[in-house]
Amino acid sequence: MKTGRKPFNIELLIERGIFPPDWKEKVYERARTGGNKLHFANILNISRNTMYRLMDRSEEFRSTINTALQLSEEWFINKALERRGEDGTKGLNSNFFKYYAQNVYRDSEWIDRTDITTDGKPITNDNEIKIHIIKPDNNNDE
Repeated sequence: MKTGRKPFNIELLIERGIFPPDWKEKVYERARTGGNKLHFANILNISRNTMYRLMDRSEEFRSTINTALQLSEEWFINKALERRGEDGTKGLNSNFFKYYAQNVYRDSEWIDRTDITTDGKPITNDNEIKIHIIKPDNNNDE
């Protein structure tokens, strides 16, 4: 008979007292007030690295964190819209909003990117990149 570790699952974390039985509700509650992954890890009393490992190992955990991030994003956008509405854009720090959203809600495509291509193809290490320097025409004295 083979003995060993139990296979990993969330129930095992609850059984061992690592997660409270109502862990999902606690995460969702914090998400509804703008919490992010750091907050979720703190609520569960785990490190962010452990949280990422759990997301890789458990579909239930990953799904819960992703749903929580959607709730958090909704709260964040509503707060930004409230602030913007109170006194125009003066009440909204758009740079903070932009960078926070890009970093916390990456899966929602809050990305500021410039698409650079060569001859219509994405740039890779295999592309030959040419730079043409065009000298200004100094003969135009207007």
